[in-house]
Amino acid sequence: VFVCTILQQINITAVRTYKPVPGSSRWHYPHEALVAAVRACQSGQYLPHHAEPVFGVPAKTIRRWKSLTDAGEDISRPRTGGFPKCFTTIKELELVDYLHAANDW
Repeated sequence: VFVCTILQQINITAVRTYKPVPGSSRWHYPHEALVAAVRACQSGQYLPHHAEPVFGVPAKTIRRWKSLTDAGEDISRPRTGGFPKCFTTIKELELVDYLHAANDW
Protein backbone atom coordinates (compact mmCIF):
# COMPACT_ATOMS: atom_id res chain seq x y z
CA VAL A 1 0.00 0.00 0.00
CA PHE A 2 2.80 2.38 0.91
CA VAL A 3 4.62 1.80 -2.39
CA CYS A 4 1.41 2.35 -4.37
CA THR A 5 0.79 5.70 -2.71
CA ILE A 6 4.34 6.82 -3.41
CA LEU A 7 4.03 5.76 -7.07
CA GLN A 8 0.76 7.65 -7.35
CA GLN A 9 2.35 10.76 -5.87
CA ILE A 10 5.21 10.78 -8.35
CA ASN A 11 2.86 9.83 -11.20
CA ILE A 12 4.47 6.55 -12.30
CA THR A 13 2.34 3.96 -14.02
CA ALA A 14 3.12 0.29 -14.52
CA VAL A 15 4.52 -0.69 -17.88
CA ARG A 16 2.76 -4.04 -18.10
CA THR A 17 -0.88 -4.71 -17.43
CA TYR A 18 -0.75 -8.54 -17.59
CA LYS A 19 -4.25 -8.71 -19.03
CA PRO A 20 -4.89 -11.45 -21.59
CA VAL A 21 -5.80 -10.23 -25.04
CA PRO A 22 -8.76 -12.11 -26.57
CA GLY A 23 -7.74 -14.03 -29.67
CA SER A 24 -4.03 -13.61 -29.03
CA SER A 25 -3.29 -17.31 -28.96
CA ARG A 26 -2.01 -18.65 -32.24
CA TRP A 27 -3.53 -22.12 -32.03
CA HIS A 28 -7.27 -22.59 -31.73
CA TYR A 29 -8.41 -25.98 -32.98
CA PRO A 30 -11.20 -28.36 -32.03
CA HIS A 31 -10.36 -31.66 -30.38
CA GLU A 32 -11.82 -33.49 -33.39
CA ALA A 33 -9.16 -31.90 -35.63
CA LEU A 34 -6.45 -33.13 -33.26
CA VAL A 35 -7.84 -36.68 -33.30
CA ALA A 36 -8.13 -36.63 -37.09
CA ALA A 37 -4.55 -35.37 -37.44
CA VAL A 38 -3.19 -38.05 -35.11
CA ARG A 39 -5.11 -40.81 -36.89
CA ALA A 40 -3.89 -39.55 -40.30
CA CYS A 41 -0.30 -39.63 -39.03
CA GLN A 42 -0.74 -43.10 -37.56
CA SER A 43 -2.06 -44.43 -40.85
CA GLY A 44 0.98 -43.00 -42.65
CA GLN A 45 -1.08 -40.57 -44.70
CA TYR A 46 0.79 -37.54 -43.31
CA LEU A 47 3.90 -36.73 -41.34
CA PRO A 48 3.20 -34.42 -38.38
CA HIS A 49 4.84 -31.40 -40.01
CA HIS A 50 2.76 -31.98 -43.17
CA ALA A 51 -0.45 -32.50 -41.17
CA GLU A 52 0.02 -29.19 -39.31
CA PRO A 53 -1.26 -26.88 -42.10
CA VAL A 54 -3.93 -29.36 -43.21
CA PHE A 55 -5.60 -29.84 -39.81
CA GLY A 56 -4.51 -26.61 -38.12
CA VAL A 57 -2.87 -28.43 -35.19
CA PRO A 58 0.78 -27.85 -34.19
CA ALA A 59 3.14 -30.63 -35.30
CA LYS A 60 4.61 -30.91 -31.79
CA THR A 61 1.12 -31.52 -30.40
CA ILE A 62 0.43 -34.14 -33.05
CA ARG A 63 3.70 -35.93 -32.21
CA ARG A 64 2.96 -35.82 -28.47
CA TRP A 65 -0.57 -37.18 -28.84
CA LYS A 66 0.64 -39.80 -31.33
CA SER A 67 3.12 -41.06 -28.74
CA LEU A 68 0.26 -41.25 -26.23
CA THR A 69 -1.77 -43.43 -28.58
CA ASP A 70 1.27 -45.61 -29.26
CA ALA A 71 1.44 -46.15 -25.49
CA GLY A 72 -2.23 -47.20 -25.43
CA GLU A 73 -3.86 -43.94 -24.32
CA ASP A 74 -7.39 -43.23 -25.55
CA ILE A 75 -7.40 -39.86 -27.33
CA SER A 76 -11.04 -39.80 -28.33
CA ARG A 77 -11.83 -37.67 -25.26
CA PRO A 78 -9.93 -34.49 -24.38
CA ARG A 79 -7.43 -34.83 -21.56
CA THR A 80 -8.04 -32.90 -18.39
CA GLY A 81 -5.44 -31.97 -15.84
CA GLY A 82 -1.72 -32.31 -16.20
CA PHE A 83 -1.17 -35.45 -14.17
CA PRO A 84 -0.93 -39.01 -15.46
CA LYS A 85 -3.60 -41.46 -14.38
CA CYS A 86 -2.83 -43.74 -11.46
CA PHE A 87 -5.64 -46.18 -12.24
CA THR A 88 -7.33 -47.46 -15.34
CA THR A 89 -10.95 -46.41 -15.78
CA ILE A 90 -12.20 -49.79 -14.55
CA LYS A 91 -10.00 -49.73 -11.45
CA GLU A 92 -11.03 -46.14 -10.76
CA LEU A 93 -14.73 -47.12 -10.87
CA GLU A 94 -14.02 -50.05 -8.54
CA LEU A 95 -12.30 -47.68 -6.10
CA VAL A 96 -15.25 -45.29 -6.22
CA ASP A 97 -17.66 -48.15 -5.46
CA TYR A 98 -15.43 -49.26 -2.59
CA LEU A 99 -15.32 -45.74 -1.15
CA HIS A 100 -19.10 -45.40 -1.41
CA ALA A 101 -19.51 -48.73 0.38
CA ALA A 102 -17.04 -47.67 3.10
CA ASN A 103 -18.93 -44.40 3.53
CA ASP A 104 -22.19 -46.29 4.07
CA TRP A 105 -20.55 -48.56 6.64
